[in-house]
Amino acid sequence: MFTFPNPKTTDPRERRVQRILEVIPGILTWATILGMFILSFLVPIWVAVFIIAFDIYWIYRTIFIAYYSVVGYRKLRKGKGIDWWERCQNISDPEKYEALLAEKIIQMKRSLKVREKMTRKEIKILKKEIKDREEYLKEVKKLKKIKDQILDWREIVHVVM
Repeated sequence: MFTFPNPKTTDPRERRVQRILEVIPGILTWATILGMFILSFLVPIWVAVFIIAFDIYWIYRTIFIAYYSVVGYRKLRKGKGIDWWERCQNISDPEKYEALLAEKIIQMKRSLKVREKMTRKEIKILKKEIKDREEYLKEVKKLKKIKDQILDWREIVHVVM
């Protein structure tokens, strides 16, 4: 049975250091809040500059986090749309898989030429799919060089990320 380790140290000296490190964030928070209030009577211009700089920093951090959250979400959605089962089954023979992907791309491009039966949305989706397949085809071509290093997916028991 698995038991979680005790986060508290047993050595009194290490415990004191650990407790000091635990208290630092709270002390800094209260020092910032109370310091702005007290110093606003003594040096109001410097407090105003500090508050503006602090606000700009947090706006920057918020935009940074929001941007990378959206990028991560799009990568997740793109990854969910990939047929991983097909890739696992075919990647052990990159030459054969390259020919298969190239044939699928050619078929999609042919169907793109017959536009009368497709809506704009379907054409856009098909173009995106062709682009994605061409990017993956480039990756498969790179894998041909290291074919001997590719593991058989049936021999992999567990992957931890």
